[in-house]
Amino acid sequence: MVYAVSKADTPFGDWTNEYAVFFTFDESGQRIAKIEEMVDSAFLNDFFPKFQNFLREQQQQGVNQG
Repeated sequence: MVYAVSKADTPFGDWTNEYAVFFTFDESGQRIAKIEEMVDSAFLNDFFPKFQNFLREQQQQGVNQG
């Protein structure tokens, strides 16, 4: 299992997300047979609409400047 936290400052809010990745190995223990990833979905449900709005605004500014 891998547990990780990522953090960043963005123009539209802080990014702080937690991840957990689970590896299941084959019977020999030499190869990964399955990978399962879990993320903080509540955070993503809040963050991604802000990110999409930011991208739309950036695109609109580019259209107005071009």
